[in-house]
This record gives sequence, C-alpha cells and structure tokens, in this order.
Amino acid sequence: MHYSNDEALGILQKRRGLIEAVTISGGEPTIAKNIIQFIGRLKGMGLSIKIDTNGLNPQVIRALVDEAMVDYVAIDVKTSPEKYESLSGKKIDFSKIVETIDCVRTSGMEYEIRTTCLPRFVTLDDFASIRSAIGLVNRYYLQQFVNTVTLDDSFNRMQPYPLETLLEFKSFVSAFARLCEIRGM
Repeated sequence: MHYSNDEALGILQKRRGLIEAVTISGGEPTIAKNIIQFIGRLKGMGLSIKIDTNGLNPQVIRALVDEAMVDYVAIDVKTSPEKYESLSGKKIDFSKIVETIDCVRTSGMEYEIRTTCLPRFVTLDDFASIRSAIGLVNRYYLQQFVNTVTLDDSFNRMQPYPLETLLEFKSFVSAFARLCEIRGM
C-alpha cells in the first residue's frame, strides 16, 4: 500500500504515545522529493528518526544532521570502491559515500556502516579497500546474504558464506570498527 506524506503523518499522529521512533528507508529515501521537510514534520511530532541510506547523497544527510532531524544513520556500503560498478550496474562516486560517513562520524551522532556479505562481491580484499577508503568507524555490521530475497535472479543461485568466512571478515573489520557484529546468522 502506498501512502502520501500527509496520510502517513496522519497515521503516525493517531498513534502518538504508542510510537517513539520511525525508520526512513527505501529504495533510497534521500532522493525522495521533500524528504527534509517530511522528516522535519516527523521530528516535530517528537519522534526519534533513523534513516537508512546508500550514502550517495551526502548533501541531504548533511542537512538532516546539521538541523538535528535524525538520531541515527545506517549507511550501506555494498562492496569495495573497485567493485561498485560491477555490482550496481552503474558508475558510482564512492567519495560521496565517504563524505556521508565523514558527516555522521564528525557529528558525534549514532551511526552504523553495514555490508551484506555477497559472495564474489565482498571478500577480505574488498574489506581492505573499504578500510582504506573510510577509515575508523564506530559500528560495522556484517549481514549474511540471503539468496531467496534478491532483485537479480542470478543471485538466487549464490550460496551464502559459511559462518567461518563471516567470522574471518569480522576479525578483519574489527581492526577498523570499534564494534563489529554479524547479523542474520
């Protein structure tokens, strides 16, 4: 079901006192028209706001952070800068992702980086490249790939990494993340 911004705000208004927080996710929510105004209205209702982003619109995240409209930012880093184009099918400016990470990191707010561990596209070498690009972060979550929920049918045939591989990744990522955890196991 699809709701307009006003309909969504009305539903949340009716549930005031029952709901304390809202997660804004997508697709990519930072490309939505009027996203800053919408989040401002949510914040005006006294809600805590988390936003999930691919990090490619640092100017939107900067505006939200500067105006204290979000309380938590989750940034998806899909793979190393070198593999982004082959994974996404389009040219990606990884420096925008780094700019988004720098924005939240220097703000002092709560944030996380997360990577879904997709075989072939996420390896120890990829994490080494990610580390070189983004530096030290507070929280990094490694997400187990689930081959039954994909937009690309070719991924349905990929087998998820075994736990041992994810534990190797965790050990490596722990060198540049204050906290590293595995989700989905």
